[in-house]
Amino acid sequence: MQLPPSELERHLHAIASREFGGPVPQSTADAMRESINDHHLREANDWLLPLLQGLLAGRPTSGPVEIPAGYPAGENGLANLLADLKAEPWLHVDDYGEGVIWRLPAAGLEVFICRETASRVRGAHTYQIRRLVG
Repeated sequence: MQLPPSELERHLHAIASREFGGPVPQSTADAMRESINDHHLREANDWLLPLLQGLLAGRPTSGPVEIPAGYPAGENGLANLLADLKAEPWLHVDDYGEGVIWRLPAAGLEVFICRETASRVRGAHTYQIRRLVG
């Protein structure tokens, strides 16, 4: 028996649908679900759902938002999810080591994840939702 979609899966599916400009292919939905389950991301966490909600609302952040490092609940959980889905045509991700840029052209937004931060929290990274330029 298959579990119902998690909140994270529903949000990610809505983002993919917007980027596709219509229904998400079943193969993409299956890949998202598999990766979310493989990386133990079914449970909502304190930073990932607000990030996805901000993307769905088209709302840039006012500045960097601290997120935990680590796996699976930290930045590395999202990085692994994006890496798994990188071949998907709707996902425009550039992971260059010090950071990740995830572009969402249909939304006119991008997410910048910085792994090099002078954070108040030891080991924390940051993300920022920004408008796409150009």
